[in-house]
Amino acid sequence: VMEFIRLQRQQKGYNPNTRHAIHGKDADLIMLALATHEPHFSILRELDLNPRNRHQLTAEQLRQKQEDEQAMLRLGEEDERGPAISCPPFKLIQMSIVREYLDLDFR
Repeated sequence: VMEFIRLQRQQKGYNPNTRHAIHGKDADLIMLALATHEPHFSILRELDLNPRNRHQLTAEQLRQKQEDEQAMLRLGEEDERGPAISCPPFKLIQMSIVREYLDLDFR
């Protein structure tokens, strides 16, 4: 994927405002995205709600895990909110914001 982005940047007529988004669990995606120097790059990360030690869960992850467990109990049932479904929680990382934080941190 990163090779594709690098090749794309070398093309004549490349628009520097092109937006890129990538999905994955790998933390290396953040480093790779930083290395592209693309101004508009986002990463959609799936949160891991099943760490080996339950005490490692953040409050947000614990709340989401409880909601998912409740949804699984009523999977297929319907109420005023509609049918119960379970989907993994995601976190959107805007690399431009990460760059700003890093810049401020290392000043």
